[in-house]
Amino acid sequence: MKGAARLFFTLALAYAVAGMCLGIYMAASHDHGQMPTHAHTMVAGWLMSSVFAFFYHLFPEIGARPLARVHFWIQGLSGVVLVVSLFAL
Repeated sequence: MKGAARLFFTLALAYAVAGMCLGIYMAASHDHGQMPTHAHTMVAGWLMSSVFAFFYHLFPEIGARPLARVHFWIQGLSGVVLVVSLFAL
């Protein structure tokens, strides 16, 4: 795995760890007020980044293009804004 596929896979792992930590915290504290944040972190972050990583792994010639890096940065930054905004609500 290389290029955009590796970037998206790394991002997916980061989202997975963040979502699991939030889920464990909610379970331990019995406060499920951050359930939408947890769900969006896991679906919009982990799942979508994994799908993008799989796609770019299957099509490495597309993942080598500069637009793939732009895609990574837009998805990464917008995901962080989404998660932080939902957490603040």
